[in-house]
Amino acid sequence: MSTQAYVLRPDSLRADERQVTLVVGLPWYRALPWAGVADVRVTLDGRPVEVVSVDGRDLGALQDDPGYWGIQRRAEVVLDASALRGASVAVGVHVDLLIPGPTKPDGSPMDFAFETERRLTAA
Repeated sequence: MSTQAYVLRPDSLRADERQVTLVVGLPWYRALPWAGVADVRVTLDGRPVEVVSVDGRDLGALQDDPGYWGIQRRAEVVLDASALRGASVAVGVHVDLLIPGPTKPDGSPMDFAFETERRLTAA
């Protein structure tokens, strides 16, 4: 399975009358601390959409989270978007990660940016 197919699966986009949720797989080969998730950005049909929360937490609050995003675990990203149930849209996701362990020559964490897009139908 390609990284793109793992990050966004055919059933990754969910919508109901209350919210739109994107279920995202970790674009890395091992678990990472939530504190290493520097940014998550989403587009729907090329238009930026605000990320309301990641796994029930404000994106900024992840920096203080002691837990880990495991490779088997899919994160629920809640979006500030109108109901899309049944709609087919091009979903783009961009994730900025700070990788613990290996560092750059200046001592800062290694950074990794991942971006992919896939046409999904909201279930």
